[in-house]
Amino acid sequence: MVGTGYRYRLPNRAWSDLTAEAQRRNPQFMIDSFIVLGTAIDTAQSNILVERSVAVGSPTLDELEPLWRANLSQADGAEPDDVPDIMIDGERAIGVEFDDRQNQDGLSIDQVAYLVQRDGMQYSIGLSLPGDGDLISRDDFERMLASWRWDA
Repeated sequence: MVGTGYRYRLPNRAWSDLTAEAQRRNPQFMIDSFIVLGTAIDTAQSNILVERSVAVGSPTLDELEPLWRANLSQADGAEPDDVPDIMIDGERAIGVEFDDRQNQDGLSIDQVAYLVQRDGMQYSIGLSLPGDGDLISRDDFERMLASWRWDA
């Protein structure tokens, strides 16, 4: 997968690139890449969304975090739990996790997301997965993040 300023490998052959369809369906969002575990958005088991936007005023990652958290919570007011920071190809990433949210179809989902800043841009990288019964998506997300490379 090639995004704007980065690239990563699909976790395995079960994942599909549906970026163009996601952008067409959701033009109001800053979708830069979108992959699903499956072959269609509506029937996918899980998805990984990367949103890219300008970090206005060149704030630090810690200064970006409150607005990012608020944006993630906006749909339902859910409060995320912190997860340990990670490094994504040498850049610090702040993480959060939501347990047992309701998606637009009323199904229980979990979400894990990371915020990273590089070269005046901010990247929100998030996994959405079923609240119960998913045994592979978190490992696949970790593989995807481990393969992430910033463009020079």
